[in-house]
Parts: sequence; structure tokens; C-alpha cells
Amino acid sequence: MCNKNNKILISAVALLIGYVASCVVLPSPSPPPPSSPPQTQAQAKVSTAELYQQGLKLFKQAKFSQAKEILDQVIASDPNHKHAYYYRGRCLVELDKPGAATRDFDSCLRIDPNFALGHVGQAVMAIQKTDYAAALRHIEKALALNAKTADAFYFQGIVFAYQKNVKKAIEALKRCLEIQPDHAYAHYQLGLAYNQIGRKDLAVVHLEKFLLLAPEAPEAAQIRKLLNFLRK
Repeated sequence: MCNKNNKILISAVALLIGYVASCVVLPSPSPPPPSSPPQTQAQAKVSTAELYQQGLKLFKQAKFSQAKEILDQVIASDPNHKHAYYYRGRCLVELDKPGAATRDFDSCLRIDPNFALGHVGQAVMAIQKTDYAAALRHIEKALALNAKTADAFYFQGIVFAYQKNVKKAIEALKRCLEIQPDHAYAHYQLGLAYNQIGRKDLAVVHLEKFLLLAPEAPEAAQIRKLLNFLRK
């Protein structure tokens, strides 16, 4: 009799458990968060373009190490970005890495043989070797491709300054600034040239502009001392 009662009790408990289980509503699993849509080609280009502008801004401020790091990223993103190669090459010259600079300038012309700044880069390396005749040939080539290449006139001015032709140097540097008024080193070189011919008033104007554009340039401390002297 006891066994029969036990069996009835067990059956009742089982039915109760089944009923409770049927009343419990288990939460449905949360759907996975939507994945981010893949970056479109247009978005990638904008990102690279913005990065390039950051690098260019740092270059113009004479922050060459920082500019190179940004331009490294630009080139990694777009291996055919000829402007990034040019400005990274310029940074490498300032960082005393002529071999790497030469490779970057060569890359400019590999990507586009008619890229004016690529020929300016060749002129820069010729100046490094004091081969001024070759430098002027490259500059002429650059200007034939694009007559408004500010850096071509800038380095033309540098060559004339090395050749002690201050008048021609001033003319070339002024042409550079007509095209690119915020060219810090054109102001720097023009200030030095004007000081050389005794035009302290104009020297002060351009050297002050240089410091305004590139206050952290390697030459900044020296130029501040020179300005203190010229203002007396």
C-alpha cells in the first residue's frame, strides 16, 4: 500500500514540475550587435587626405620628425601618394637621411615622371652634393612642367645664395612667396638675404614672419637672437 501511495506522490510531483516548467518563459538570446559597415573607398580616401593635410601642416611648421611619422602612415595607406613621398623626402633631408630621401624623390618620378615636385626633389639632392648646375637643370624642368611650383623658386633662390648672387636669390624667393605666402623658409632665407645687403627693415619683417609660421623650427632660437640685434 505504501508503495502505491509513493508512486502516486511521485507522479503528482512530476506533473507539478512539468506544469511549472511550462509556465516559465525563458528569455530569448539577445541578437548579436550589428557589425560596423566596412569602410567605403570614399571614406578611406578622405581619411588619407586628412592625414596628409596633418603631415603637411607639421612639415610647414618645421616639425620634421612628427611630419615624417604622419606621412609614413599616408604612404602605408596609399603607396602611390606622390605628394606624401615628396614631403617625406624633404623631412628626411632635414633629418640627415639623404639615402632615404633620394629613394622617396625617386618614387615621386616613378609614380609620375611629369610630377614637378619630383624634379624639385632631384634638385634638392643635387644641392646636397653641391652640384648647382644639375640642381638648376632640375628646377628648370620642374618649372617647365608647372610654372607655379613654389618650391622650385625657393630652391632656385638657395642655389643663387650659394653662388653669392644675392640679387637673383631675392628675386627667386620673392617669386616663391607670391605663389605660397606661408612658405616659412622662404621668409627665413629672404630675411637673411636682405640682412646681407643692409636692408635690416625688410630682414626684420621676413624673419618675424618666419617665427610666426614656424616658432619651433630648429633655427628659431638663432633667429630670435638675430632679431634682437637688428631691432637695436
